[in-house]
Amino acid sequence: MSPDRVFKFLSLLLFWLFINQANAQDIANMRGKRCLLKGKWQLVSTFSLGADHTVAKDEYDGTIQFLCCHKYVEEVNYESNHWIITGKWKIYRHKTTLLLTHRQYTLGELEKNPADITFELIKLDKANWTASSIAKGAMVKVTYQKIPKKASK
Repeated sequence: MSPDRVFKFLSLLLFWLFINQANAQDIANMRGKRCLLKGKWQLVSTFSLGADHTVAKDEYDGTIQFLCCHKYVEEVNYESNHWIITGKWKIYRHKTTLLLTHRQYTLGELEKNPADITFELIKLDKANWTASSIAKGAMVKVTYQKIPKKASK
């Protein structure tokens, strides 16, 4: 292989690594970031079927509270229905995956056993998090916004 070809190959490889690192830099390393999830979060928007949908709190009030010991509480008010699901959450930091498991209704049972939910985290910071998931066979993207402690009391 000629030195020019080796140089071009190495240049392209470094460029590809740089681009991938820049795209994945937001949450590529979950070390220390899982603590950002602790607290109460409000669903603010969804993206499904090729369109972005803002979630109005008076129509669909969905919150998730991530607690210590990897427990969580999800509470939803929708069309005069109110339900609460409790379970466990886990972060796979190398895959940037958030897994909600051991889900069970504590109020307003809608189905026998709620399925586990797997979110692929796209963005995670102090103010909001965005993730994608498969729901009913279609890709759905959700965005949650942090509820300040003063407002959640």
